Amino acid sequence: MTGFLELADTTTRLRVDAVTGAVHALHHLADPHGMNWVTGPDDTFHPGAHDWGLGYLGTPLRMVTRLRRWQRATDVTAANGTITSSYDVDGVRVTVERSLRDGLVHEDYAVTNRLAEPVELGRLTVYTPLRTDLLLGARGLDLRCHAHVHAAGESSWICGIRMSGRGPHLGLAVTRGSLAGYVLDGAGELTGSAVRGDIGLALLDTQQDDDLPGARPVVLAPGESLGFGWTLFWHDGWQDFETRRHLLAPRPQIRLDELVVTLGEPLQATVTGVDHLLVRLPGEDRRWSPVPVADDRLSLTTDQPGLVELATGDPRAPGTIVTAAALPALPDLVRARTRFILRHQQVDDPGDRLDGALLPYDNRAGGIVRSHRPDLNDGRERLGMGVLLALAAPHDPDLRGGLDRYTRFVEAHLQAADGTVYDSATVQSADRLYNYPWMARFWLERYALDGAEEHLKNAQRVIGAFYDRGGAGFYPIGLPVLRTAEVLHARRRPDAAADLLTLYARHGDAIAARGLDYPTSEVPYEQAIVAPAAAILLELAVATGERGYADAARGHLDLLRAFDGRQPDARTNNVPIRHWDGYWFGLDRIWGDTMPHHWAAQSAWAYALAGLVHRDPAYRAAAGRTLRATLLTFEPDGTASCAYANALSVSGVRGRRFDPLANDQDWALVTALDIERLRSHKD
Repeated sequence: MTGFLELADTTTRLRVDAVTGAVHALHHLADPHGMNWVTGPDDTFHPGAHDWGLGYLGTPLRMVTRLRRWQRATDVTAANGTITSSYDVDGVRVTVERSLRDGLVHEDYAVTNRLAEPVELGRLTVYTPLRTDLLLGARGLDLRCHAHVHAAGESSWICGIRMSGRGPHLGLAVTRGSLAGYVLDGAGELTGSAVRGDIGLALLDTQQDDDLPGARPVVLAPGESLGFGWTLFWHDGWQDFETRRHLLAPRPQIRLDELVVTLGEPLQATVTGVDHLLVRLPGEDRRWSPVPVADDRLSLTTDQPGLVELATGDPRAPGTIVTAAALPALPDLVRARTRFILRHQQVDDPGDRLDGALLPYDNRAGGIVRSHRPDLNDGRERLGMGVLLALAAPHDPDLRGGLDRYTRFVEAHLQAADGTVYDSATVQSADRLYNYPWMARFWLERYALDGAEEHLKNAQRVIGAFYDRGGAGFYPIGLPVLRTAEVLHARRRPDAAADLLTLYARHGDAIAARGLDYPTSEVPYEQAIVAPAAAILLELAVATGERGYADAARGHLDLLRAFDGRQPDARTNNVPIRHWDGYWFGLDRIWGDTMPHHWAAQSAWAYALAGLVHRDPAYRAAAGRTLRATLLTFEPDGTASCAYANALSVSGVRGRRFDPLANDQDWALVTALDIERLRSHKD
């Protein structure tokens, strides 16, 4: 049989490939854009083995491992409103039944052992590749989605939010079975940063720690089956998604007031459906302990930083699991981090061209990393370490010597007399526009610190060179609009402030005129294009008092919120999706989701500005939540990581771990200090 089988009702059309048995297309019939929510054969970067509903099962990883993929159906039949796809793979039958009722697509899976001996399963994954690629850039806002995944236990789900924020959107709620996590396959050097990878929902993964969901193997006796399934449904946004999901898959609920708190502050939760929780606190003894729930409320305090897990039922297959975190106070993080930078990440060799430079640090090996990779060099994003030192120096005089040494290195090797900013001390390329605002910010902080006129002139030259090179058409990260006004007015230089604000205003006018038709950058469309657009406009609104800039930022803020997840997990809640930073900036070069990530702090900065300008407490709350999540990349001893790989695995490489490299993450602490200062502004 060739062609397709279809299910359709008044809202939904589902198309199944008659050869593979996989879902080929899923449409909402009232969608004016005709978006197909499923990645498939029409997407040339996508491997056919990753089509929706295909997958693999395997034995636990040993010297000899048996992997079975189901990817070509033995039968695809339609009867009584149900399409059934059947697969026979080395003595195991996989059956998928799909039905459509009242706009709900139900998918039920059964894995049956048809052999005469037991089959041991250590891995089991089903692909659910929502259409998440960024290849169309801004043209794809109504044709692509952000897929926010919470894959942990029985209460697992995916919330698909169209990138434009305009509904209808698509949700998936697990209704039977328990998930171990999710994988991303197909991401890599062949596809590049614009392809997140095909999402696979993992029911079993025995390569993780033994006490985590899905970590223990399942043995199917002859004739025995393992069943699981989920329901796909349309929704109008997060609130509607939550309402519909709970109706489809009611579970005990754990709702924390805040998922990330400062050490000493209690984690406060509302709990329904159970009289106690199992809790695992940070520390060496990571055992689960029962904690009673009184009047649907629970309060926990930990004296150690780290992750706090709360679960109902068996933690290896929990009904509900929530991951919270406790952080050291911001001044303690800044102090520990800046001292670590100067002790471990600054080159100290007067005979070396890089003397005084601040370089990445390998926490695994315990040493500085010297690399010819542009994203690990002595310039570019590493300027964030210098900015952080300058911000912290007024409160820690011990930093001044190292900061002065770094300043001499920057003057000698990273910037020309005319304001041109180089990639590094050895690569005199000056084309990367991202580098210019970061260099300008460094000189502004040096000027704020000591008032040296040459520092101001350096900042002015860099900003002038940025705009001479076409900066007004670029959406940079961290353009210091508001900081320029603050520093120069504090130093009683209103003339210089006015000149630079004139340049910034032209830039803001160009962004406002362009609207949501974003230019492509190093990634065709991403959070770090939208956040700068919003931030530049909002900073201009604060610096100039002109309301038009604030109004022009509203559309950007709406798109920015669509990037943010709302999973009950400190690492992803209010954190925007990013999925390439681990490869470009990490030592282990892992593609796929990097949440949390320090550039998420740019969203926090935009929200903090919006909270101030629009006097909106919801934006202020979002700013705090996003910011605190980014600070999870820092440890109390001053060590840090540039990326956390959130998925279980990406194209076969293990995830759920921090990259060992401290690289460019210090911009998160810079932004945290900026937001602290912003709070001093009067509404």
